[in-house]
Amino acid sequence: MKVKVYLKGCLCLAVTSAMLFSGCSTASSRDKAAPEATKNTTIEIKSSNNGTLTLNSLRKKYGQTTAEYADTITIGRSDKIELPLSYNPGKINQEMSKYYTLYQDESLKYKVDGCTYDYDDATSKLQITAPAFGYAEMMAPAGSDISLSDLSGNYLSDDHLQDNWGNLDQLYLAQTCDEKTGKSLEKPVIHIIKIKSELKKAPVVKYSSNDNGEAKISWNAVPGAKEYLLFTVYKTDTGINTFTSVFARTKDTTWTAPNMNGMDGDAVLMNQMFCNFISSEDDKSAGQEDLNGDFYEKMQNQIGVIAITENGASPISDLYAVKDYAKRLPNSLAYNANQADADTLFRKSIESLPAQASITMCDGSTSARILNYDFDHVTVHDKDTAPTIEINATIDGTKFTRTYTAIIDDVANVKPHLEAIKKRQEDLKNKGGSIDDDVTIEDNDTPDTPSASEQPEPSDTPVPTASSSNSLDGNTDLKVTANSALSEFIARSFLISAKTIDISAFTESKNKNIVIDAVEEANYQNPLSMGVNTIGYDEVNQILKIEYYDEPDQLEAKRQEVIKKSNEIIGQIMKDGMSDLEKEIAINTYLCEHATYDEKALENAKKNDFKDVDDEFQDSFTPYGVLIKGTGVCASYAASFKVLADVAGLDCIVVTGNLNGNLSHAWNRVKIGNEWMTVDSTNNDNEEISNALFNVPDSGINGVLTADDRYVMDVNLNDYTCKTDKDEYYHYISKFFAKDAITGKFQEALGKDNDSILRTDYTITDDDFANIAQSVATNMGTQLKGYYWLGVIHLKK
Repeated sequence: MKVKVYLKGCLCLAVTSAMLFSGCSTASSRDKAAPEATKNTTIEIKSSNNGTLTLNSLRKKYGQTTAEYADTITIGRSDKIELPLSYNPGKINQEMSKYYTLYQDESLKYKVDGCTYDYDDATSKLQITAPAFGYAEMMAPAGSDISLSDLSGNYLSDDHLQDNWGNLDQLYLAQTCDEKTGKSLEKPVIHIIKIKSELKKAPVVKYSSNDNGEAKISWNAVPGAKEYLLFTVYKTDTGINTFTSVFARTKDTTWTAPNMNGMDGDAVLMNQMFCNFISSEDDKSAGQEDLNGDFYEKMQNQIGVIAITENGASPISDLYAVKDYAKRLPNSLAYNANQADADTLFRKSIESLPAQASITMCDGSTSARILNYDFDHVTVHDKDTAPTIEINATIDGTKFTRTYTAIIDDVANVKPHLEAIKKRQEDLKNKGGSIDDDVTIEDNDTPDTPSASEQPEPSDTPVPTASSSNSLDGNTDLKVTANSALSEFIARSFLISAKTIDISAFTESKNKNIVIDAVEEANYQNPLSMGVNTIGYDEVNQILKIEYYDEPDQLEAKRQEVIKKSNEIIGQIMKDGMSDLEKEIAINTYLCEHATYDEKALENAKKNDFKDVDDEFQDSFTPYGVLIKGTGVCASYAASFKVLADVAGLDCIVVTGNLNGNLSHAWNRVKIGNEWMTVDSTNNDNEEISNALFNVPDSGINGVLTADDRYVMDVNLNDYTCKTDKDEYYHYISKFFAKDAITGKFQEALGKDNDSILRTDYTITDDDFANIAQSVATNMGTQLKGYYWLGVIHLKK
């Protein structure tokens, strides 16, 4: 079996909001085959003065693993699981299900219920029989126009009554006693139970949205598949349900969510099947509540795809939580918040045309989005008593439209006024995008019973280390960030551009999910690895084979440039006695002042349909781009921050996920005291709304920055949290004020200067912003224009 892992960078910039106010008017990858890996290649690179770092010392550093992995057991859908025992469990009154427990997941959280346990005296084997219904069997909901009647009896439909394991790819048998004596073990032995299906490969699914904000689910074509079923499955504290609810059947490899349209044909509700709230923020702001209890069930639903053929199916794809998808999808106009939009759609001047409108996301949160005006089709009504223009606008990233009417004083000079609005919208418009940075797994045929191989003792296997010239922090070796021995081993291999990595000494490498988890953490948290393109995994022999964008000597030369430059930068911006917070501010400030977002890389990604970028733009996704060339996308900003933080002695990680629900993004977490603070230097580098994402607590970034699970080992995801805002940037510079106090502070500041930037509550609405800005404009008797994002408000005369 081989696994291809495509690890790419991401592109992203901030979004802001803008409106005009006056004292006298109403406010308103490349697809390469996984390389062959051979068992006889090992890495033996020694440090010049520290000797050889061994797996034994790595184990001591991270502690022993909580489980050992035995050889994989491959079975058919209805086969019994058989395990040879040298003792009879019945003679010692052993409850077999307690000592040989079957789970749905590698974290051993969700048990497989309904199994039958027997001991066969004739063969001296423990036999585990499948439950009456396997997990994730397909069902069409009652009243649906989807029929599964033609799938009867092929492990897909609920009328198949034979015992079977269902449509999961693999199960996990935790053995907690010695198979020779029956005595308890100190830690469990895990047997991966591989379930053979009619189609060997599961769909690899990407959950995204199109330019109109419609949920878009896409997947690779599975060899031999005739059709695909899209389904939801209920998941609770006991695991996933045995039956799914199929909501689409298609021969295509993409599916787009339908809209609910009004009488005029315009979209009224989007992505309704993923709606996951009872009362939205917009409803609550107006004292309204929606008590539709149906949403409770959706909160625990998972989405997936399965490939089908005439006689069976593939395993189901990885599942994705509806509650996480809901954060990324628009649902409706936020009608109450949009009341700040004057008398809804009528404006007293072209200059007062709004820059944004608010929408409700499928998780119930309110999001401010830029308006895309149709400047090419403006209707002028100049025969009325008060001449007006009529202009249509689409809310960015949605199918929602609005038509605005504005009074015009001089018909002959409409064009210059519209050009000014057009420039304003372009300056404020979201400038983001991404290339495909998902993990793609490709399964090749493997033997039903893998041959056992000799495993080297931990002390016999040297860990790859860098040469003494590679020094970031004065140590012989490059600093490595990892949460497990396997992750550090892989990271050290990346840092020397190793092309083949033998991980067979780690028994957990038999679990491909753990390997992928460790590979992703090693790559994202050690950005000096640079240049990783594809990663092939031979699961039978536990060997990784790496392809890079450049040759090792070229990567090493770039690595040395970055190391030298990083030490120079830290030497320039750090002063003796600096606190960790002051160091964090210094690094963020340096990046904001010296780095430029790479618009050309963005355009190149667009040209390549966000699947890849040309070779000349690869540096913009590594620290080499920002630190050496002075330009890069968000992946380069975040990687550069991490490298500089390592030199400065800060605990720092790179975080991957989404900005505003639909843009792939990367940022950082820095440990200040006992909290892991969020800092996003890409978006902090903004002349109009600066440092809006500097040490904002987790509650303040909800709906703006949504982390995924790729950047660290899954078991460590909850380790990086922040509940306090005491070190938030505007608190630090004494420019954070409550909503009831900020109006006076703006008046005071604007009395001395032409513009001012202050911060208030992170969750202010359009109404809050409009009321604050209008009060300042009215009290000062002057015209103002302004912007806001995450409570940061910038007002200008």
